[in-house]
Parts: sequence; C-alpha cells; structure tokens
Amino acid sequence: MAFPSLTCQSVCTLKKQLRTIDVFLCNYDWLMNSYTTDYFTLDLEKKFPSSFSEFLLKDGSLNDLASLLPDWQSDSSQGDNAKAAETTPVSGAVLPLSMIAFRSLCRSLSLNQKLGVVADESLGATVFGGSLEKYFRVCVKAKKKHEVDLLAEMLSILCKSQGCERVVDIGAGLGHLSRLLSYNKNLKVTTVEATDSHSPKAQRLDRRAESLMTKHNVLDGSAVAQPNHISHWIESSITTEEFIKLLTQDTSCEDNSPLPTATSMLSDLSNKMTNMLIDCDSSQSQLSACDAEEPVCLSGLHACGDLSTTIIRVFAGLPCAKVLSSVGCCYMKLSCSQAGSTSMEHSGFPMSDFVRSLPHNRNMCSYESLEMGCHFISQYRQRLLASEPSLKRHVVRAALQILLYRRKRKSEIQFRRLKIKNSEQLPFKEYAERAFKRLGMEYDVTSSEIEECESLIESHWRAVVGAYTVRLALAPLVEAYILIDRVLYLWEHGISSSLVPVFDPRISPRNMAIVAVKS
Repeated sequence: MAFPSLTCQSVCTLKKQLRTIDVFLCNYDWLMNSYTTDYFTLDLEKKFPSSFSEFLLKDGSLNDLASLLPDWQSDSSQGDNAKAAETTPVSGAVLPLSMIAFRSLCRSLSLNQKLGVVADESLGATVFGGSLEKYFRVCVKAKKKHEVDLLAEMLSILCKSQGCERVVDIGAGLGHLSRLLSYNKNLKVTTVEATDSHSPKAQRLDRRAESLMTKHNVLDGSAVAQPNHISHWIESSITTEEFIKLLTQDTSCEDNSPLPTATSMLSDLSNKMTNMLIDCDSSQSQLSACDAEEPVCLSGLHACGDLSTTIIRVFAGLPCAKVLSSVGCCYMKLSCSQAGSTSMEHSGFPMSDFVRSLPHNRNMCSYESLEMGCHFISQYRQRLLASEPSLKRHVVRAALQILLYRRKRKSEIQFRRLKIKNSEQLPFKEYAERAFKRLGMEYDVTSSEIEECESLIESHWRAVVGAYTVRLALAPLVEAYILIDRVLYLWEHGISSSLVPVFDPRISPRNMAIVAVKS
C-alpha cells in the first residue's frame, strides 16, 4: 500500500492552501462563531451578502441548498460533469455569482474525502472474509464494523511493509480493532483506554472470541497473543519516557470480572486461577512492547480532542514508533493556546509553527468554530434532498431563542442543547410551554409574542435552513485547517505523512487518517 509522500513542493501547496483558508474563513468568522439558533436574535440575515439573503429567502429551493454541500456519493462530483452541475442549480433558478464563487472556493479548498473503493452498501461484507465475522461482531455496530474492517486491513499492510509486529491502539474502547489485529492479522497489540470499565469488558470479549475460534478450529492450534489492555488517562503533557513506562505495565493479571455468585464460586475457582496464570504468561511477552530497537505502530481511531494530537507528538518523539495512523474527532475538545503561553507546547491547536504564524488562526479557537468540523455533512445533504419536515426544527428553535433572549436567558449551555422531540410538528405555543418547563422557567409568554414567532417561522424557515447550510459548507475547510496543521507539525519534525480517506464519508464522516512512516 503506497501513500503519496510529502515533498517540499507539496508542502508549499499545503501552506498556500492554508493561507487561503485562513483569509477566507476570516470573512465568515461571524457565522462560524454563532449558531443558527441566533438567526433572529443576532440578526444574521443582515450579515450575509445581500445576494445570499435574497436567494435564501426567495429564490433558492432545498435542492439548491443541497448543491452547496459536497456530494461524496456521485462519481459526477469530479470532472466536467461536476463543473456543469456547479453552475446549474437543481431547481433551475440562477445562483448568484457570489454564491457560485463561495461554493467553488469551499470545494477547492477542502480535502478530498471520497473513498477510492466504495464500501459495500449493506455493510455485510468484511475485508477479512465472512468466515471470521461471527467471532468479532459482538457489540459492534455497523458503522464501527465498517471502520474497524478497513483500518485493520490498512494497518496490517503498513506494519508488514515496515517489519513492524507491534501495534499500540490508543483510545481503544472495547478493543474491536485490537481483536482483529491480534487474531486475524497476527499482530501483537497493546491498547490504552481511559475508561476503566472498558478494559475488563474488552478482555472478556477477547476470551469469548478466542474460545469460539478454538471451538471451531479456526486458529488451527496456532498460538495467538491476546491484546494487552491498559486503563490509563493519557495527559497531553506525557513524555516519551512516561509513555514507554505506561506500555510496560503488567495489567493482564488483573481480574476485573464481576464477582461470582456464592453457588458458582467453588466450581469456577480452579478455572479462574488457570486463566489468570495463562494471562500472566501472555503478559510477560508484552512487557518489552516498546524496546528501543523494535518498531511499533501507533494507532488512534477517532481519538477525541487532544488525544489525537498527543499521539502525533509521541510518535514524533519516540524512536521506536515507526508507523502512525491517526483518525481524529471531537475537534471542539481541542485545547487552544495563546501566543507565547507556556501551554503552547502541549496544546491541541495549533500544533505547527506555520499555523501559529497565520494572522487569523485565533478565529479557529472558539468552541463554535471547532465544532463545525464535526458535522455529518452527507447525512444533512440527504435530508435537504428529501425535504424532510424535521428541517423546520432550526427555525422553531431560533424563534424560541427570541423569547429566551428577551428574558435574559440566552447563554446557558443547557439552553443551547435543548431538545424537544418532534418540535416542528407541535403548535408553537405548546412547544414554548414545554421548553420553558424543561428549562425550569416560568411561562409568561404573551399571545402577541406567540403570533410574532409563528409569523417568523412561516416566512423565514427556508432562510434559516439556508443559513445553517451555508455554515455547514464551511465545515470541510475547518477540518482541513485542523488536519493540515497536524501534517505540517510532523513535517517540521522531519516526518513525511499523508492525509488518506480510509472510510466511506457517507458512513463515517470523520474519515481522514494521517498516515506516516518513519524512514
């Protein structure tokens, strides 16, 4: 498996791309740092270019709005057909030139997230073959199965190409990826997971899978090392020495299973002791998980926030780490450093010296801006094309914000996350009553206020959906900004890497992996 390596020329291209994104997003910082909930209270309509507002209010259809978002399903999203589609809206209305330019810039500056080989629509086929699927699918949802199958195949090929037999899976959850790598790819895996309850569950799933495979003679008597599961919270300031010490923890002998009942204790005691001794033996082979001369692969599948950037930093500073696969998520949980602050060295954003030097990088550091990069764009595009009634929830919530704003209750986080089921189907008065009750507020809304909100909902629902869609069109640029920053950090530390779409974005929206191999 060959990935395009960075060269001086391609790095210059990435830097040029980031400079353009930096300036372009600066023009929309007011939109990035607000929510559609604030459409009326912040008068967002007047902040859009007049041509945008006119189109969103009167001319544009939901299909036209969908055309602003990338289409990862159709092969016509690239090439001459795409150019024709960009200038011809679905409804036949004429897009303003400013909106055509906006859409073209968003598409040209974003990363290509289209997976080369489209995943099986049913998600039924697996990379490693259906005969083994039943041993690994326990507690695995379709989305996770898709991700684990494809990533395990990529990691196996990368490790074999570099003579690497050990993988450290950071943020491993219940160990679904580690089981595939251990039992199917014959790699020695150590997992690190912050949630204490996950590691014992992962161990039980390991034993169950191995028992089933042994029962059905799948392993053919060959010895396979069970994954070594470690429960530990990794701080962003962790040093390479601390990381190596962490990996050499002997945790496999811990028995974290639920206590047996009184009636089964005696009968299970001998089996438990036998299993513990076997686990102790297997753990000894894991104690040298990161010998200075033995290559190791670091992997993070959807490691949240600063954990992804910490993995990258450890990879850059750890001599035995030869292969990296990092798929990030939850960008809004990234820590952002102030210029010149002592925490800059360990902050999640920005990482690279180049991005720190950009004039508008601070616009990216708000929770609202970073959260933009976490949306499921393909799913929302399908909702627009299907004209789902649930789209009106945006305007209903924005109308409620008017009532909260007038009562000086507009900033609390619980108000932002207020969710009332089927809100678009309720009479607005009933919705407002439920919302006030949910928020612990006395309902004192007048009939004239209800009529005002109902009128705005009827006249502006499409414009509010349009504002949300325009904001969503900027989301791929936010993600590109974050991920290219990480690639440039590695380059500044003498490591070439690639940004690779490893999952189908219609199934797993955070599908871009940073893949690096140290020479």
